Amino acid sequence: MANPSARALSVRMAAGPVVIRRALQVQADRMTGIQFTPGQVLRSAFAVWDGGNQERAGIKAFSPAWLDLKLEA
Repeated sequence: MANPSARALSVRMAAGPVVIRRALQVQADRMTGIQFTPGQVLRSAFAVWDGGNQERAGIKAFSPAWLDLKLEA
């Protein structure tokens, strides 16, 4: 199910950020109801597919360990 409250932006460069934007407080439901607080640290993991690098299906780059993600507001 798509979440219309989340927005993402990425510009392809040699290296660069990906920005995902969403309101800190959202309507609680079981799919998207996580409430965020400024300064909160979340355990996160990421997987990225690069089609230009022949990555598809299960072939991808990923973080092998949890990463701490600190929210700024």
